[in-house]
Amino acid sequence: MSTLSNKLVAACMVTAISMVMYGCGGGGSSSSTAMTGNGEMPMMCAEGQTGMYPDCMDPEPDPPRYDGPKTLMGIGAYGELASDGTLSSAKNAPEVVAVSGQTNAVHRAVDGTLTFEDGTQDDDANPNSLTVVDDDPAPDVGVDGWMGSRVMKTVADDANPEAGIVYTNIGEPTPVKLMVAQGDLNVDADNAATITEPVANIGQYTEGATLMGTFRDAAGTFTCAAGQTCTITRNEDDEVTAISGWDFESTDPVDSLATQAGDYLFFGAWLETTPDDAPNNFKAFANGSTPYTGNVTGLTGSATYEGAAAGMYATKVNEIKADGTVGPVDGSVMAGEFTAKARLSVNFGGTALAQDTHFMITGAIHDFMDGDQALDFMINLSTAAGTGVRTEFGAPEASASYGTSPHTSASWSYGFFGDSTADATTNVVPMPSGVAGIFDAHFANGHIAGGFGATR
Repeated sequence: MSTLSNKLVAACMVTAISMVMYGCGGGGSSSSTAMTGNGEMPMMCAEGQTGMYPDCMDPEPDPPRYDGPKTLMGIGAYGELASDGTLSSAKNAPEVVAVSGQTNAVHRAVDGTLTFEDGTQDDDANPNSLTVVDDDPAPDVGVDGWMGSRVMKTVADDANPEAGIVYTNIGEPTPVKLMVAQGDLNVDADNAATITEPVANIGQYTEGATLMGTFRDAAGTFTCAAGQTCTITRNEDDEVTAISGWDFESTDPVDSLATQAGDYLFFGAWLETTPDDAPNNFKAFANGSTPYTGNVTGLTGSATYEGAAAGMYATKVNEIKADGTVGPVDGSVMAGEFTAKARLSVNFGGTALAQDTHFMITGAIHDFMDGDQALDFMINLSTAAGTGVRTEFGAPEASASYGTSPHTSASWSYGFFGDSTADATTNVVPMPSGVAGIFDAHFANGHIAGGFGATR
């Protein structure tokens, strides 16, 4: 059993490592050995049932438990998830996620497979890497265009393993042909070539001559380059051992050379398991490949951004304990992963908008789900209101509710993403194509934290 499992099971309560819910075993048989009035042994409840026959009851099932790896990556605010379900406020102030982009953070193959880089050092001394867990997919976020993966981070010396979920809207890659100019076309162990039509063992060809063959396992055409006298040398097994002066172009695009889609967002949450005497660290994150570098206060008009959110939550039922303190009822702490929807309305500047509404954001994270179970959370997002002529966005503000309980604290941070290059003809600078950020909220009977991404 893992360190985290020991910690939580010993406490005989439920907590979370992403979508995990732990529970203490319940039930046990209950029977009597007394004889009945006619001298027969009484009927007994089946093993595992409780109660007296015939009023046998099946035990409440333990909450589902997940012992596999989870996810990590990105930047965001740290906090702590304790074994009693307490999700603390961030230990560090939330960061504005647009400070730095991670252009190569997400890679999508032609077949849809996602891989991730976390930007940390990866060498023998610091073997940090991200691994996608193929047999345990991330929950469906329920919003078109967003894909999720569960990944784990392998940390040097296996110290405090980190794991969780990550979502992205990265588009499909574009396969391209393999094209190699004659100056770069060499044959060696990693660059095998074949000629698929009869040619002389040592031949000389003039500019424009063509031969069909393969290079790096891609079928295509060798063309004798301009101004070159081209040669091909093959051994007795008809393997090409030397080639000079030729260009090569594959007949079809090569999937492994696909050009990655740009301007994407990613978000999620991860959990770092810690030794028995320490709370588990959590981290919500959000980022994008192309931080918006234009002047947002120079933009005019308004835009609506819609997308998805994901992260972790914990809920509990409180009671007054014997010592007068308030704490969760035994067995009431529940925790897990959530998915949700995100929607933001952003006003920039311009005469079409009232001046006191310039540079304002309003929106919400809503429709929270844990699998097919609805969660009664609502996170309202906005920027601070001002008076008179507004010239910049105010500080982020948040309010939240869990059922009928208002928040005791709530916060969020965000960043704009997308290309800010002005149109070559109109010189109009585009609005940001996306917004990504992190949020957290705390209640007397619950806690929630996560990341979101939304596009225009």
